[in-house]
Amino acid sequence: MGKKSVPSPTRQVELCLKSLESYGQSKHEAKIEHNGEYLDGIYSHKTMKTYMNLCCTFSKWAKAEHGVKKLINLKPEITEKYFEKLKAEGKSPWTLQTVRSALRKLETGVKVRFQRTIEIVPKNLTLPIRERKARKNRGAYSREDADRIIGAVRKENYPRGLMLEVQDTVGLRIQEVTKIRVHDIDFKKGVLTVKGKGGRVRQLPVPQNILKKFREVIERENLTANRKIFTEKIREVERQVKRICQRLGIPEKGTHGFRHHYAISEYLRLRMSGLTDRQARLAVSRLLGHNRLDVTYSYIPREFTDLANLIVSVFHLTLLRNAQRGV
Repeated sequence: MGKKSVPSPTRQVELCLKSLESYGQSKHEAKIEHNGEYLDGIYSHKTMKTYMNLCCTFSKWAKAEHGVKKLINLKPEITEKYFEKLKAEGKSPWTLQTVRSALRKLETGVKVRFQRTIEIVPKNLTLPIRERKARKNRGAYSREDADRIIGAVRKENYPRGLMLEVQDTVGLRIQEVTKIRVHDIDFKKGVLTVKGKGGRVRQLPVPQNILKKFREVIERENLTANRKIFTEKIREVERQVKRICQRLGIPEKGTHGFRHHYAISEYLRLRMSGLTDRQARLAVSRLLGHNRLDVTYSYIPREFTDLANLIVSVFHLTLLRNAQRGV
């Protein structure tokens, strides 16, 4: 019998990374199940696509420049030369960090798929520090500005206004709003089932006034269980929000500004209910579909914590005084 043909390096990469598929699972819950240990899975389609492209590009380069046909023959010194090449090409620190993460995941994939423990990324590999830059047009609308924008959009196009209202009161991404189907809404429990990034599913409470408006749309359009509530295009909604913000003289923060407002409102509500800063941030992160405390700092800046502490103190002091007065 002839020798078995060896799969191409890119095919090997595909086999290794595909063995780590964990779509739809919650990384946070999986971490709890594994007692906080490092997790091997890849939890979103977007991450898989990014890592696949980066690892395939690396494997092609390793074959062309160093004759590496099997992933198990990769060496840290080869990877070090690859990063020198990327730096010479002027790749950003963020890109370099992502490549390193992808190759580390490939190490895990090789172990899972081929039962071979190898070191691809040098342990002493040092990369430039990533500097965070504030994104343009990000942040939360004030309560007044949010109401003015939603009201103006609703007058021109009711469905789009309702989409923004759902973002503002439920905290969804605009992409998640467009995917809501009739069967996702539990009118009895007042809960909406949302499939977010990476296929992760979460259930969120919905205010009664929004449930009423959902029901009106369903009855008016005679929608069946599998039909979408909204058929508006995201780009058109975003353009309308930008145009109305310019007309009203409101700093434009895109549709995501309503999600930011929701995060801050929920954080304050949770703090006043007695939760600590950390507990409230974790709860908000799960409502947003992140499950990580550090993500909340882009929605609720660190400096906002001091203001929240003051608001909570005044709130509880007012309750105490009212109780003493018998109010």
